Amino acid sequence: MARTGFFTPKLGSLRTGAEQISTFDIDCITPEALLFQTGYLTIVHAEQSVAGKWRYTLGYPNCEVAMSLNSSLLLAYSMDSAGVEEN
Repeated sequence: MARTGFFTPKLGSLRTGAEQISTFDIDCITPEALLFQTGYLTIVHAEQSVAGKWRYTLGYPNCEVAMSLNSSLLLAYSMDSAGVEEN
């Protein structure tokens, strides 16, 4: 997620389509799909457009998952930035 510049604060209210969260190609999986498929994010709202496409709002299943994931991400981002040399 750090390498792709994924903006983590939007994880609690992420809007996405079915095609983005239903991918199973592990070599080319989006952060949204990975977090959804592993249970860190869940569908909190679903709506169908006039054209019939589904849009989902993803969010944390509970506070414990949100705290755990954010702690892990903070640690990972901190370790990643600690290895970067400043000019």
